[in-house]
This record gives sequence, structure tokens and C-alpha cells, in this order.
Amino acid sequence: MSWLKFETTTPDKVEVFELARILGLDPDAVVGKLLRVWAWFDQHTEDGSANVSGILLLDRLAGVVGFCDAMAQVDWLIIEDDTIGLPNFDRHNGHSAKNRLLSAERKRRERDNVAAKSRPNRDKSVTRIEKNRIEKKNTTTLSGKPDAVEILNYLNLKAGKSFRPVDTHIKMIMARLKEPGVTVEGIREMIDSKCAAWLTDDKMGQFLRPQTLFNKSKFANYYDERKNVRGNRDTTAAQLEGGF
Repeated sequence: MSWLKFETTTPDKVEVFELARILGLDPDAVVGKLLRVWAWFDQHTEDGSANVSGILLLDRLAGVVGFCDAMAQVDWLIIEDDTIGLPNFDRHNGHSAKNRLLSAERKRRERDNVAAKSRPNRDKSVTRIEKNRIEKKNTTTLSGKPDAVEILNYLNLKAGKSFRPVDTHIKMIMARLKEPGVTVEGIREMIDSKCAAWLTDDKMGQFLRPQTLFNKSKFANYYDERKNVRGNRDTTAAQLEGGF
């Protein structure tokens, strides 16, 4: 029997109340409708992405016109050209989600333990381990999309994350790379800037993720605001403490 990873804190999350405000619904009703949407993705997709035409079906399933658009406004659904997708699908859905959750929690605790170390020590431990893991993963990654994969790997290294190169992430990054004036180097600088501002902030650190950084409506501002970080990618943890 399939199941969904549903956190007990979900009904109290800010996104739920924002959805309730946007749609004019009771927060508890929003949670029920979210479960129906999440269950559909779990049952009918392999990686949490589907054709954009699925919006009509999901709105009907939720019983609310515009439900998918509202989810996109709070970053709980990605709508990108001809594709829709759930952020972090691989961590929340499917029969192995529980194992992934436990592994992710263990890695989070490990990152917390090394946060107080100097950057050189951190580079010798977590960063090198992450780099080796990512390089190994690249042998089976999506072909023909090296720039987008490189950017996702760079985000993982800088932010201590483990986002997988699934279609939802890669297509979003590729779309941003097609925008006028956007370069791989520029995106790397943007990631450096956001990591410097958010990495040690418990609230903002959760937004160091593809669906936020490469969101179609937010990316331009993040890209334009990036600092001149060339030659400063080895910023120490002590310097990062003066972030957002």
C-alpha cells in the first residue's frame, strides 16, 4: 500500500494559511485538498512532474479553480512552460520516502555539527564528501544538459544540500539559462550571494532550493542583486554569520 510522508506541523505552516487567504478557504480544507493533489502526483508520476494540462485535472480534483496557481504562488508547485511539478518530490513521496527522510535528517544533523567549524575544516569533511557523491552521481545523470546539472551540483556543494537532477529541477534551470544575459558564471555568483546571505539563517536557509532560486517570477531579482563574489567563494563560516 502506498503512503505519503505527512508532517504533523503541515497544517500550521505559513504556506497553508497563505493558500487559505488566496483562495478564501478554511486552512483545514486547504490541507485536505493538498493531500489529494500530492496523492495524485504520487500515484500517476515517477518523478513528480507532469504535463501542464494536468492543472485542469488537479483543480477539478481539489474542487477549486485556481488551486494549482495558488500552490505555485507559495512555491509548493512548479509551473514551467509545458511542465508542472512538485518540489522535493523524491523526499516526500513514494514507498522509500521514509528512508530518505531519515537519511536527510541524519545529514542535517551532521551539517549542524560542522557549521561551527572553520571553512578549511569543513572543506576537508562535508564539502569533499558531497563532491565525491555528486561526481559519482553524474555518471548516471541526465545527458545533454551539462550546464544545468553543473549549476545544481554547485548549489548542492555551496548550500550543503542533496537535490537530485530530476526533470523538474533541470528544466527549470535550463529555462533560466535561456533568458537574455544569463550565464552559468552569473548563476554561480547568484548562488554564492544567496548562500552568504541565507545559509546560517534558520528561516531563510530553507529557501536555498531550486524552486525558489530559479522561480520564473523571482529569478530576475535574485540574479540582478548578486554581489561581486568572484574570488570570494571560500568565504568563511564566520563571515557568513553576518547574512540576511
